[in-house]
Amino acid sequence: MNTSKQNLVKVVIALAGGSSSLARALGLTPTAVMKWGNNGKIPPTRVIPVSAAIKWIVTPHQLRPDCYPFPTDGLPDRAAGDSKLENDPITPSSPPSRPTTGEETHDE
Repeated sequence: MNTSKQNLVKVVIALAGGSSSLARALGLTPTAVMKWGNNGKIPPTRVIPVSAAIKWIVTPHQLRPDCYPFPTDGLPDRAAGDSKLENDPITPSSPPSRPTTGEETHDE
């Protein structure tokens, strides 16, 4: 197994608070989660729940590019106002600026 992939899975497990914590969040046994760390691969059906459990710090694409080939694949729809993303480190903290029409007036 690719050592960098194995290390990424171990980092994800650590970000979740350890194998017991991640297992609890997913309704699995800690042994199942530890196996992912040992073989360096998260099952495709668990990738999105794992990413969500760590608040999308590691994306589905980063975990399984074979299943999620594009960087935004598997990410929640930000346009839908997903409340889970409030503290998302990827989401900008400032509101988007208004589009300008070129005819704006400024109060003095």
